Amino acid sequence: MRYEDLTHAQRDLYYDTLFTSHVMQVVVYHYDRNEQFLGELDPDSYAIVSGQVDVDTTQPVPKQLLMDVQPRTASFVSDIANGPFHPAKFIAVDYWVYVPQIAGGTWVETRVFYGPTTMVQFDETNYVLHVEAQSKESLYLPPNIANNTQNLGGKSKDTKPTLHNLILHLATDMGETRFRLSRAAGKVTFNRTRYDAFARANGAWPYMVNEARRRGFKLWFDRRGNLTLRKMVHQPVVSFTTSNVVDKQGNVAQPPNVASVPQVQFSVTTDGTGGLYYNAVQVYGKLKAKGKVKLLGAAYEPPAALFDSESMARHGHKRLMLLTITTDNVMKRAAAIAQARSSLKDAQLSAQQSSFDCLPVPHLDINDVVALRGDLTAPDGGGTKSFIPQQWTLPLVPSELMSIGYNRPVRVLSKTRGRVRSHR
Repeated sequence: MRYEDLTHAQRDLYYDTLFTSHVMQVVVYHYDRNEQFLGELDPDSYAIVSGQVDVDTTQPVPKQLLMDVQPRTASFVSDIANGPFHPAKFIAVDYWVYVPQIAGGTWVETRVFYGPTTMVQFDETNYVLHVEAQSKESLYLPPNIANNTQNLGGKSKDTKPTLHNLILHLATDMGETRFRLSRAAGKVTFNRTRYDAFARANGAWPYMVNEARRRGFKLWFDRRGNLTLRKMVHQPVVSFTTSNVVDKQGNVAQPPNVASVPQVQFSVTTDGTGGLYYNAVQVYGKLKAKGKVKLLGAAYEPPAALFDSESMARHGHKRLMLLTITTDNVMKRAAAIAQARSSLKDAQLSAQQSSFDCLPVPHLDINDVVALRGDLTAPDGGGTKSFIPQQWTLPLVPSELMSIGYNRPVRVLSKTRGRVRSHR
């Protein structure tokens, strides 16, 4: 059963299993250069001796797969040039967790990585294949350029597409076929000549991300390799606790599931495309009466906030870190202000981070919000801090902790048999 297909009640059982000792296994699949499914890597032909998925959203390519594979047959080694890890092919990794409480026992599978293989090297000394792969953003950065096959931005062509159509066409130019795009309304002024010049120097990805951001949307490749366009969802996908969470009756509602003391950190870094943090948001849109685009709403970090323009002033000059959202939609002022406040909330969730170790949470994805909870019976209420993790490392071998807030190397197993399957 896929994680996405779980009911709300089943997800609660799944989360309970994640934070206790459980049985897990890692399954690797390979696809051809057109992303057509080829099959599962035969566990009788290989064994994963080390593996991890590193996520760092401050980098242009945010996801990387590092995996050491021990071949079991001579043909597997000799077939590297045309085998499953050829750089022209794609690799997918699923993380399976056995949940005894669902339907008398069910494997829940979660896709944790999907992208093209970028390097494969055979270490003859240790008889191990070193495999590296990156998420699909790498296909939208130099030296990759578009084919310009779409009817967009040229003479007598669509020079004011919707954001949805702009992303769809530009990604299709790059060979993309997997989409999860919101039907974002509003027109985008597009100039093919300027885009081509920008994309050749910087890649198509920064352009697409910025166009989405300027209209209050997020653009990224999800865990399954789908190009995803949507607005942020501020509801946490998982809650971490540093101590017992006690309900009103005094019963332990959730035991601690953090394996190290959380370290608080603050960040105003960028993600390589001009964002992650800003302390001001301005929304420009059309007025219904005149049809002109003007400032309709804004939101600013309040005075004395951690990163407001006054707190970050230099030599008496305010430091305004501005996100400008523009739309050709007819928008009321109240809607524009709500949009500005929502986008500012995104930045606030990125600014204050926490780093800690925990049992693996395979369903965590880019732009997900997590909550870090304290003891709600404490005099100050314990409190709950939500944030969008910028970095984490998911191990693909048993008995290893996941790191939130930083990346770290995963140990190499001394021996393994068949598919990675073990109690954690």
